[in-house]
Amino acid sequence: MERPLSIDGFGGLKLSFVNGLYASGLRDDAARPYPNYPDYFIGWHAWLNATEPNPLDPLWLQIRDGVAGFRSIYWQQAFWNTAVHNRIPIFQVQGFTDDLFPLPEAKRMLLAINRVESNYPITSYFGDIGHPRASNKTAEVDYVLDLIRPWLAAYLKGGTAPAPKIYAALTKPRSAAFSPSDVLVLDSWDQLYQTSPLVNPVTFAQGGITWDPFVMEGAEELKPYTEVPPEPARVIGSYASYKVKAKQLSGGTDLTIAGQPTVTLDAVVTGHRVQLNVRLIEEASTADYLITRGTYTIDAGSGVDIGHRIVVIPTYGNYWRVPANNKIRLEISNVDSPYLTPSREPSTTAISSVRLDVPIR
Repeated sequence: MERPLSIDGFGGLKLSFVNGLYASGLRDDAARPYPNYPDYFIGWHAWLNATEPNPLDPLWLQIRDGVAGFRSIYWQQAFWNTAVHNRIPIFQVQGFTDDLFPLPEAKRMLLAINRVESNYPITSYFGDIGHPRASNKTAEVDYVLDLIRPWLAAYLKGGTAPAPKIYAALTKPRSAAFSPSDVLVLDSWDQLYQTSPLVNPVTFAQGGITWDPFVMEGAEELKPYTEVPPEPARVIGSYASYKVKAKQLSGGTDLTIAGQPTVTLDAVVTGHRVQLNVRLIEEASTADYLITRGTYTIDAGSGVDIGHRIVVIPTYGNYWRVPANNKIRLEISNVDSPYLTPSREPSTTAISSVRLDVPIR
């Protein structure tokens, strides 16, 4: 989830990545048949998989501080002190489709740097590249390297450095070729999208009881995908979806999403903790494509019902074009497994007045 501070509150565990990374780091050496992880780390991993995040649990606080607490360069005061007085050139490459380190992290860094100086020498590339679920097409990798080489040479060998830019490459299905003509070259993040919101007119009044189920699925192997990613779990009673043709939102033409769509809904929650997940999917004639996803966790404290809330769920974002006749499907669920660990806390959530706001070009 995206909050003002990245460690404000506990969200959902990224189940696939935590267990996949843990398994990949285990030593497999007959000559040294003993654990290569320290006892505290083994304990953390077991606790992550066995319990619900709890801000009153000392072990959860220890995990938060040890793993997430202020480790990003965003929190390093020494870096910012240096950045104010010495302009350190930065070239960051971020995957639009990265589920482990999603778009908001790089965006937050970019905007923070630009607050130091609007023309700070930071160049950013956003595309379908650099992580396991990315297509990592050879042509796009070569395109990025051709940007980095002259940039690096200018700073290391001397010469005129390229002006700071933001490059945003249109995400396409794996079968579609990368083209440099699909890359936007921008001076600021605000140029990525227009400000007119698009509203999904459908509202949903959920009937009956919806429990957050405890569903644990096997983690995905962490290597570049060559196949279609597995479908997320869909749990009857904890799933709502809405569909609309792209041309109904764009005035009859293709719809180009650029930035971070947000989902706003009216929720009445019985229970002290609830995880709400959203997925935005393109329904094409031959396949479905995940455009982006988002998650938001509300925790009112043990023994206190959350009650009525207006909930705004930001997605990770993407730069994606949906053909006019294809449908966009918005999914809302308590479960996005195996990506996230579902909440173990029972809750009932009645939602209504669902709205999808899409930044477009």
